[in-house]
Amino acid sequence: MEPAARARRDALSPPRAPGQPSVAPAPERMLFWRLPEARLICRAMRGRPVTAGGRLLVLSAVVVAAVALGPGAESAHATKVTFIGDSKAAGIELSARAKRLLARGHDMRRDLKVCRRLVAQSCVYHGVRPRTALQAIQFYGTSLGRVLVIDVGYNDSSATYRRHLNMVMLAALTRGVKGVVWVNLKTVRPDYRKINRIINRAKSRWARLYVANWNKWSRGKSSWFTSSDGIHLTEAGAVGLVKLVRAWIPRAAQGPRPGTAAAAAGFDYPGSSGTYADVDLGNLQPVLAESARVANSPPVGSNLVGPSGSAPGGLIAFAGGAALMLFLIFVTVKRRRTA
Repeated sequence: MEPAARARRDALSPPRAPGQPSVAPAPERMLFWRLPEARLICRAMRGRPVTAGGRLLVLSAVVVAAVALGPGAESAHATKVTFIGDSKAAGIELSARAKRLLARGHDMRRDLKVCRRLVAQSCVYHGVRPRTALQAIQFYGTSLGRVLVIDVGYNDSSATYRRHLNMVMLAALTRGVKGVVWVNLKTVRPDYRKINRIINRAKSRWARLYVANWNKWSRGKSSWFTSSDGIHLTEAGAVGLVKLVRAWIPRAAQGPRPGTAAAAAGFDYPGSSGTYADVDLGNLQPVLAESARVANSPPVGSNLVGPSGSAPGGLIAFAGGAALMLFLIFVTVKRRRTA
């Protein structure tokens, strides 16, 4: 460890008895030193004796900064993502490793439900009928975040998938989503091959649609699946799915795919008018009315969080910044008095 780093560590560490082993800095302290204000504090204190009161103030600033740098504050700088899936994606809920990996670096909301469909009424599992993907999007509204991940289709029909995909995309983009990662299906059934073709062709209509090719990614990975259906996931499969999704989130967060006509024109569906008016949505009124009714009902399932999707951290972050700035003023004034 370099002398400057050792001095910073010692300034924040309590006195050690002779022979007592040193202790590695706690994660909160490591986060603290990432703050520009922390480096200013070090420069202000360089060459100055550290009194007991000064050490107490520094430690107080560390504690406040650690709280300010907690999950609520970190989410302000992370990409906000909502992941909506059916029973295949719900395998993530059974793996602590997959959940940790999925959340790393993101403000992640998981809404993964058995029996889910895109727009048609979901089936019932253990007495519970989950919201459809469209209903979930309507429920979360503008709190969906920058990126939406969709992994739904194993309970749907290829006959209606194109129209329902359009409805989901329209609902997401009109609520502020910048990009949608759409996970295609494992083609263990002929109808799933048709759905994958529909998903691939949808890229020509939606510039903000990014297709994550799960069918290719999982090929030959028999250990990823729990049974002969080739759909539901083991822990290894859940981690594999998370790695695929994570690879696409940064791209989707950028908005329209580079080089697309929609990106150049500033809209997502390259129709004649540059609006959503000519998107094939069919007769929306009955479907949207039912969706709105269910979307406003209480959440279903244990891992469906409220519409905000994340813990508030703005006030805590502000308090931490204010405490640090007050300490800087204190050090500066004391130096001038003793100069």
